Amino acid sequence: MDGAEISFSFEEYTDGLIQTYSNELVQVILNILNNGIDELVEPKKASSK
Repeated sequence: MDGAEISFSFEEYTDGLIQTYSNELVQVILNILNNGIDELVEPKKASSK
């Protein structure tokens, strides 16, 4: 993530209760972040060929 300048913030707007396994929620967030990073890096790789 060097030089990508990516930030992530989470704000809760509900009083509802979400029941889940914390490890699964962390995995979902990491997958979303990694997919975003991949999309930011891919165009740079394609243009450098």
